[in-house]
Amino acid sequence: MPEQKESLAIIEEMIASDNTFYVNTIIISETYHILTRMLGKEEAMQRTQAILSSKYITYLPVSYEIMNKAICTSCDKEVRINDAIIGIQALCNADGILTDNTKDFKKIDGLNIIPLRKTE
Repeated sequence: MPEQKESLAIIEEMIASDNTFYVNTIIISETYHILTRMLGKEEAMQRTQAILSSKYITYLPVSYEIMNKAICTSCDKEVRINDAIIGIQALCNADGILTDNTKDFKKIDGLNIIPLRKTE
């Protein structure tokens, strides 16, 4: 991907600054799905499991409260439900969201968006 070097630099800078990265079921599911299409099932499984076991990653389950807020946000702001779940969880548990999908996450009020590409 063209943004890979820029994205890697952003992530490495955040790691050096001792930031915590959070993932949830939706992020892991979408990552596995995309990697499966790009690399095949075995490679996707290994890479997704490596993400989950990374010392830089904290897994957050999606709580009832997050799910309820996400459903309301999806309805009110016309955000796809998966994006609403990710966005609301980031809003409630993190300093922001590191994403290439700035267009959809801009719809979630108060969410700090950290773009993976500077061109957007």
